[in-house]
Amino acid sequence: MIRNQKVFLITAIGSFSAKSVVETIKENYSESKIIGTDIYPAEWHYLKDSLDYVYKVPKANEENYFSEIKKIIIKHQVDFLMPLTDLEIDILNEKRGGLPIFCELTLSCNKTIKMFRNKHNLASYFSKETTFKTIQTLKIKNCDFSKLKFPLIAKINDGRSSKGLRHIYNIDELYTLSDEYVLQPFIKGKIITVDLVVDYNKDLLYVPRRELLRTANGAGLSVQVFHSDKIYEIIKNIVFKIKILGAINIEFIETANHYYLMDVNPRFSAGVGFSKLSGIDVVKNHFRVFEKKGLESSLNFKNGLFVSTFEQFSVKTNND
Repeated sequence: MIRNQKVFLITAIGSFSAKSVVETIKENYSESKIIGTDIYPAEWHYLKDSLDYVYKVPKANEENYFSEIKKIIIKHQVDFLMPLTDLEIDILNEKRGGLPIFCELTLSCNKTIKMFRNKHNLASYFSKETTFKTIQTLKIKNCDFSKLKFPLIAKINDGRSSKGLRHIYNIDELYTLSDEYVLQPFIKGKIITVDLVVDYNKDLLYVPRRELLRTANGAGLSVQVFHSDKIYEIIKNIVFKIKILGAINIEFIETANHYYLMDVNPRFSAGVGFSKLSGIDVVKNHFRVFEKKGLESSLNFKNGLFVSTFEQFSVKTNND
């Protein structure tokens, strides 16, 4: 029996992209059920009243995280599972074979995600690309410190949201880093984030934006969406060379002469709502891909300046 009603499980409902994800599902799947999870109690979240069920689950790196997610999937017969944070993506990607067969993990394949989540391997894979530059990325345990030029950027090789990022100005600071770090030259430029959706035929939708103001962990607050034939060429080459399915976001450093590939995140960006405002609904098309409907056709995005703000809501008050 084929169910018309779809059941979505969205993790990390307190993350930056969660509001756009939930709102888009409700707009496009009127008969759907949406289940949310987070490591914090439901009443702490603005979205709790927009969801059919909310579950508090362990942190993704705790032993019983996967078993709890699996219980929720089985209980509610979840059709589509979408993790919104990198750590959950890492865990669910590794354990995807243990998910019930009726539940679709709406991510690119295991091999692609591992590539994206390893900064050293990602830079090496695209090192011969001609349409853009990669940032030389060295494993600290393999470096000859005497040959390095400062300043440097030190990052955890599989790190996320700028966690552990450090600016290194002298050789003494290098000795404070563990082997999990990689080193990159410091490149001054503007951050470009590209929201991208790719289907089974390698057709794509994309929206690039300059991050004018962003939080310390990389969430854009004021952005400029713009058209660029050069970026389109870059994106097409990336899609041609590696298997991508659904939505991801790609970050570049823009200098006067080049675009440097900085990071690829196999999930919705924190600013995915900006793309929707500009005319491309990334979330809607992401789920269309996994329903095998293909991407919407004849979509164009509008150039413009878009801003985000924080609001306060009362979810519970106590009388004196």
